[in-house]
Amino acid sequence: MTKYNTSKQSDVEIYKLNIQEQELLTAQYQIKGVPTLIYLENGKIVGKQLGVRSVEQLKGYEKEYFKNSSTK
Repeated sequence: MTKYNTSKQSDVEIYKLNIQEQELLTAQYQIKGVPTLIYLENGKIVGKQLGVRSVEQLKGYEKEYFKNSSTK
């Protein structure tokens, strides 16, 4: 799993998962297609998106799924 840097204004962390190398996590999060974005807060799934998204869409999802995020 690879961690990516995000905006310093955000408490959100972004990771890239190789589904062929991380089969247990792939099964745990029920990843069926690529790309899949899974939004976790305190270890619980709060949202899931399948498919490519624009930066604007991702920012909107962050605000939607993470109500207490510092990005608001």
